[in-house]
Amino acid sequence: MAQRREQVFVQAFLAHPSVDGEDGPAAEEGPYGGPTLQKELTMTPATVGLDLAKNVFHVHVVDASGCTIDSRRLTRRELLPFFEALSACLIGIEACATAHNWARQLQRLGHDVRLIRPG
Repeated sequence: MAQRREQVFVQAFLAHPSVDGEDGPAAEEGPYGGPTLQKELTMTPATVGLDLAKNVFHVHVVDASGCTIDSRRLTRRELLPFFEALSACLIGIEACATAHNWARQLQRLGHDVRLIRPG
């Protein structure tokens, strides 16, 4: 029984487009050294919440009605290519030591970035 469940999980995992490599990141690198995204994101975000950390960042994307479009964990290398693929939107970042640097880089991509006072 457990072996059958494991086989189904593996088949579902391999059938996912981001895992099998067909729709995954391209081999060439983007302007920030990270991989560029081959597939275009079909979402039209209104607001993005970005939680900064040392190596792993959490992104929460919502549309104009407040419904969650995407919520994912990104590495440092994946962060700027992810925002390059998004249309211009409002990004909220908690103010911390590196927030100003990330805000400048995201503003260069055309996003409206707001720093939020830590609470």
